[in-house]
Amino acid sequence: MVTMPHKAAVIPHLDEVTPTAAALGAVNSISWVEGALVGHNTDGHGLVRSLRVDEGLEVSGSRCVVLGAGGAARAVVHALAEAGASDVAVVNRTASAAEVAAGLAGAVGRVGDAADVAAADLVVNATSVGMGAEAGSTSPLPVDPGRLGPGQVVVDLVYQPLRTPLLTVAAERGARCVDGLGMLVHQAALTIERWTGTDPDVSVMARAARS
Repeated sequence: MVTMPHKAAVIPHLDEVTPTAAALGAVNSISWVEGALVGHNTDGHGLVRSLRVDEGLEVSGSRCVVLGAGGAARAVVHALAEAGASDVAVVNRTASAAEVAAGLAGAVGRVGDAADVAAADLVVNATSVGMGAEAGSTSPLPVDPGRLGPGQVVVDLVYQPLRTPLLTVAAERGARCVDGLGMLVHQAALTIERWTGTDPDVSVMARAARS
């Protein structure tokens, strides 16, 4: 596995990278394929699969908002578009970074703003806001909680703590909440499948991660 700050730096040392890793300019795992070192990026696909397998949710046709434009956000934007999202709006403080991230979603990607959150089916926090927050804290928040409500799915990629201030407030407003551990587990599972040719028991992996 490859983690920050090496996800981009490792690429020149590989023989090839997958189209997804090339588009993102980041590698999170490496496999040995017929004598070649191949770089992969399973981050975004891990989120999409966790939503489908763990939550019974399909992204296809969904209006999505991604908060942030860093590496995790870009992976999510790319994967949501590949999974058939109808609209992927990137909300970020720096417009130029939002444009780059939105471009990874092709025709369905665009730069959004805070107002898009209220109309979204799926809201993904891919910023670090809320990381390390104390239990019971209601701040800081990456989005105005007044824009969240019933019928929405809110995902926070932060997994320390698992119950972030954003998820606490979103649940209070009637949204369905998903923590960041599912993406972590499923992106690892995809890599294990590639390395071993077997399907790991993600329920066991999830229990270990939560213990």
